[in-house]
Amino acid sequence: MQIYISTSSIEHTSMQKGLSIFDLPEFARKMGFEGLEISDREILRFDNNLLLRLSQTSSQNNCGLILDVNTDLSYSNENLRIQEIKHVRRMIHFAKELNIGLLRICLGGQFISIQKYLRKRRKSVEANKHSKLNSRAVDNRPLKSFGEGFTTRLAHYIRMNTTSKIIHLEKKKTCVIKSLKEIVRDIDRYNIKIGIENHWGVSSRPEDIMEIIRVINSPYLGTCPDFGNFPKDVDPFKGLEMMAPKAVIVHAKCYGFDNDWKDKRVDFNRCLKIFLKAGYNGPVTVEYEGEGDDLKNCRIAKQQILNIF
Repeated sequence: MQIYISTSSIEHTSMQKGLSIFDLPEFARKMGFEGLEISDREILRFDNNLLLRLSQTSSQNNCGLILDVNTDLSYSNENLRIQEIKHVRRMIHFAKELNIGLLRICLGGQFISIQKYLRKRRKSVEANKHSKLNSRAVDNRPLKSFGEGFTTRLAHYIRMNTTSKIIHLEKKKTCVIKSLKEIVRDIDRYNIKIGIENHWGVSSRPEDIMEIIRVINSPYLGTCPDFGNFPKDVDPFKGLEMMAPKAVIVHAKCYGFDNDWKDKRVDFNRCLKIFLKAGYNGPVTVEYEGEGDDLKNCRIAKQQILNIF
């Protein structure tokens, strides 16, 4: 079992210390983490030289990488669905260049989606793909833009306070399955595994995630259970138990620990014990979404994981 940390979890620390994504592999290792989970949004503008640079600094620091792919595979509009598949395939290529063997993916389908915003950003990148990238500019840019950070936080709030009911769910699941069947051919060829995260929309309910995995029936497609992403009408412990047997990545979501190391929102230790019981031995990524000292809370979470495992 390896303990990773998501770059978004230490966004404030990174900005305070002036750390770029190229500095984070060394920083993560010094803080006792064995790897980083990075977002497609952070490497969207990378050319081959920047991909090589990130790959080299990760390798030099013996820092593993996991890539988060943000997409919406539920579109019934064929042109939009193909655009999303192309983005996933591009990220699979990036993963291959970065020697990444694990991807986390969301499926989309929620009534409010940040994917429309992200798609506009991707189009802007594609429009400027022939322009020379300045690595110094990439080094110094914030890990997230203010607008994207606000939109993401709003989406998190809505996700936590809505039910799992999805309009036209069966139709959207059919589109997701059709999309994943195409994507699986690529990950099969590159020996890359993908974990579907319980992340609102079509993947709100663990039953639907497991049904999709059964239909696809690929050894390269599994789950990415997240401690804190379940809607309010889903029992998180039953959900984690259902997803645990197919887990390829685990997101140990936390929101801030008190003096007794108890998290404000989730029963952190109870969640961890579900995966201990299931015999899980893959990477566990610490994801912090609270206020205050992000690095301190991430290190507490890491120690909690070590205490259980």
